[in-house]
Amino acid sequence: MEVPQYQYQLRFQQTGELIRKFSSEKRIKKYLEALQNYNPHVLDHSFRVALLCVDLGFENEFGEREIQLLGYAGLLHDIGKVQISLEVLDKDSILTSFEKELVNEHTRSGSQVVHGFGDDLRRIIIGHHEYQENSYPRKKTERRASGRKEKGRREDNPLIESLTEILAVSDSYDALRSERVYKPSKDKAETKRIMLSQYTGDSKYINQLLKR
Repeated sequence: MEVPQYQYQLRFQQTGELIRKFSSEKRIKKYLEALQNYNPHVLDHSFRVALLCVDLGFENEFGEREIQLLGYAGLLHDIGKVQISLEVLDKDSILTSFEKELVNEHTRSGSQVVHGFGDDLRRIIIGHHEYQENSYPRKKTERRASGRKEKGRREDNPLIESLTEILAVSDSYDALRSERVYKPSKDKAETKRIMLSQYTGDSKYINQLLKR
C-alpha cells in the first residue's frame, strides 16, 4: 500500500521505507484496506502518525523491536473507528455526550482487534489517549495507581509507557496540524501552545515534533 503525501520533514530516510514495509505485510494490509474502504481520512492520518512515531523512535534511539511496535501502533491505532458510524466520525459540529462516548470506545475496540499481535501492541493502542487532560479509557489517577498489582488493572511497563507516549503525542500533533471537515489545521505556534497545555507526557516529544 502506497504511503500518502504528508507535509512533515522527517529526519530519517529509513522511516518511510519501514512504513512502506510494515503497511505491505499481509496481516497489517488487511486492516489498512478496511480503513481505506471505510474512511480514507482516518487511513491517511494513520500513515502520518506512523511516520512520526517511527521517526521519533529513531531520534530517541529505540531498538528494532520498539521501532516495529511504533510503526504497527501508528498504522493501527485508530482501527477501532471502523465500528463508529461515519455520521459521528465526520460530524462537523460539537459531539453530544453519547457520541463522545462512542468515539472514546475506539481505543478499547482497537486493542481487541490487534489482540493477536501481542499484549505490548494492545497496551500501546488502548493507551494512546491517556496522555491528555481528559484522558480515556483510564484517567490519570487510575494510570498512576496501575503500578500496584491489583486484579483487573493493567500493570505498567516503563518501556511500553514511553512508546505509548510517542503514539499519543504523534496522534495529537497530526490531529492539530491536519485539516478535517470539522476543523481547520493549526500552525506550529498554535499547535505548540495547545499541546503544552494538554499533553501530559514528556514534553521533549513535543519539541522534537515541532522540528518536523
